[in-house]
Amino acid sequence: MNIYANGNGRGKTGMEFEANSYSELELDYFKENPETASAFKSNRKDERKFNLKQTLQSIHKVASRIAPLAQYLAPITANMIVNALPGARRNFNPLTAQLLYPLLRKGDRDSRQKEAEFFGIYEADIEIANTGIAHEAALTEVLAAEASHTESESEATALIGTALPITFRVMDGRQLLRPVLPMLLVATARLVRFLHRHSRDSRRLLRLVPTILRRTVASLLAARRWGCPMTSALVGGVVAAQTKWVLGNSQLVYQSITRNALIRFSTVAAAKRTPSGYRRSFQRDFF
Repeated sequence: MNIYANGNGRGKTGMEFEANSYSELELDYFKENPETASAFKSNRKDERKFNLKQTLQSIHKVASRIAPLAQYLAPITANMIVNALPGARRNFNPLTAQLLYPLLRKGDRDSRQKEAEFFGIYEADIEIANTGIAHEAALTEVLAAEASHTESESEATALIGTALPITFRVMDGRQLLRPVLPMLLVATARLVRFLHRHSRDSRRLLRLVPTILRRTVASLLAARRWGCPMTSALVGGVVAAQTKWVLGNSQLVYQSITRNALIRFSTVAAAKRTPSGYRRSFQRDFF
């Protein structure tokens, strides 16, 4: 991954990298004309702030359009996921239902802590930590972004499937990998295929899958600590409930879409030479 580390334990964002990148000719000119250099840097800083504002407004426009769709699809996808796992609905009992809410709350808290550690506190000011595990977390977001753009359903499924074992690593859930991964692969593949087939707008909801997976793994880790067996009913119930939770929460949809888009452009799609070029690149690629 092309993460721009700045040596202090945090990474530079793509917009910071872009605003601070100058050619050798520009640097030589600045050395000979320090007053011009100061004014030029100030103007570029102002332009970068303006572009960030425009970018966030564009993301908000998209999120505002797809949030109602996400809320509509939330219960449909939840039922579909439970039905995808053999025996999940048949073995779903009142005890499993009682466990779901505290598991959802625990998964939400733990995943938010991890996301703050990896990407910073504010989703609109992404700063990827200069650690291998944070880079892997960013990779899952990039894979989901690429899945939302591809026209191939099988390619989208493969990209999200690649992100799943990485999510176990970043959430310290390796001990769950063997008993849970096969069931999660089935449920995730069904979710990806449904969102990819439904409409072009629903494909953008694939950017939310890393958020769903982090919360799912965190909830399953909590269930394991509480001594719960990893049955198909529990795994299916947790995946379905976390999917419904994320898709049904418009604020969480906006936060996750914003984080995903900015992570992709601070890693893979950074390095446009001018702020105006950055804005055109963002709009062409995201929309």
